[in-house]
Amino acid sequence: QMINIKLDKGITLASLIITVILILILSTITVYTIKFSNNNAPYNKMVTDIVLLEEKILNYYSKNGVIPVTAESAFVNGEVYNEIDLSKLANLTLNYGKDYGKNMQITESSDIYLIDNNFNIYYVRGIKESNLTYHTKTDTQVLALEYIKKLPREYQEVEYIESNGIQYIDTGFIANQNTRVTAHIYRTMLSKRWQFPFGARQEAGNNEYGMCFYNSGGGWRDDYGNTEDRLFFEYNQQLGDFYIDKNKGTCTVNGKTVTHSEQIINCNYSLTICCINGPGLSTNNPYSDNIRIYDFKIYDNGTLVRDFIPCIRKSDSKPGLYDIVNDVFYTNQGTGDFLYSKELPVEYAQVEYLESTGTQYIDTGVTPTNGFGFWIDVMPLTEVSASATSAKILGSSVVNNGNWGGIVLGTYPSKNGGQYTWFKRSIYNPGFVRIY
Repeated sequence: QMINIKLDKGITLASLIITVILILILSTITVYTIKFSNNNAPYNKMVTDIVLLEEKILNYYSKNGVIPVTAESAFVNGEVYNEIDLSKLANLTLNYGKDYGKNMQITESSDIYLIDNNFNIYYVRGIKESNLTYHTKTDTQVLALEYIKKLPREYQEVEYIESNGIQYIDTGFIANQNTRVTAHIYRTMLSKRWQFPFGARQEAGNNEYGMCFYNSGGGWRDDYGNTEDRLFFEYNQQLGDFYIDKNKGTCTVNGKTVTHSEQIINCNYSLTICCINGPGLSTNNPYSDNIRIYDFKIYDNGTLVRDFIPCIRKSDSKPGLYDIVNDVFYTNQGTGDFLYSKELPVEYAQVEYLESTGTQYIDTGVTPTNGFGFWIDVMPLTEVSASATSAKILGSSVVNNGNWGGIVLGTYPSKNGGQYTWFKRSIYNPGFVRIY
């Protein structure tokens, strides 16, 4: 991993900046060496290391445009510092930094050098002088270090994983009245009367911890102990992003809050994600949810016990959630595999839209069936004609029996196997069209 540093374009400016920094580095080494020349040889060794690293890193940056760092990082006094990738720096011999490459958690005693995106280098273990500890070649600093825990190298973080209604995660955590869940999910489909993004219950209506989207009622139902309450949303707000904070008896979804009376929850079933767990519910769950999971955390009486990161295992591209609190990779316990977000290859760049003048089209290669569905974001630019086929934005046809499936905008029909459905909407307004 490398940190990209953006500078104004222009060779002269870049060269000038690097030259000035090199002059400042070279002018300081003598000052700091003299400062402790008689009484602190370890400090002088650290200064020698830092000055050498600065010179090597600046030379590397001038050639490659990036600072050489590894994936290991930490907050140092509130700023993000990364481990310097010493393998990228040729002809380098240091006095300290022996913990480089050990792929270990960074602590206050780590013998390692870190760098931020302003070329500031920090020696984590530090050099003691009287009652002070030096971590840089300037003045003493109060060490405030927090390790930024990341995925192991065998895993790759993705934006989200997605369940199409038959995948779920068993967190292994037994919820109680002091449990808190925070999550960012994205609902892609309303496919059942009740859809649970997470939950567990001893039995229906008794000792429950979870929440579901109640399609018949048009909103969320929050379950806590033996009580339930509703958060209502408009029809056009039932899909998309939801930010959930279910903290003990208080639950907030996208700014709407309900509060339950104090309860005692005794449930023997572990909390599951993408469905509710309970007697006979783990497999073939009738209350599963169609969601994308971007972020999911579980707290037990204020202590973080699960911090899930969506990712794939590199060895077999297996998607799942990695808990960085306990270093456990959770995969699907249902059928098939989760879907997951993918990035474009580096040879391609995403654009906001493609525009057709009426003579261009894309062949998707997908043959529609009775279970076919799609989701398209479109904005018509001209008035559609009275002919349904000329107004079609997506579809296919079978010539021999006249059946075709597709969708048109305006006041013209969508036809599926001979059945018409009429869509009335402003043709000049953009918007999502979902057909399932």
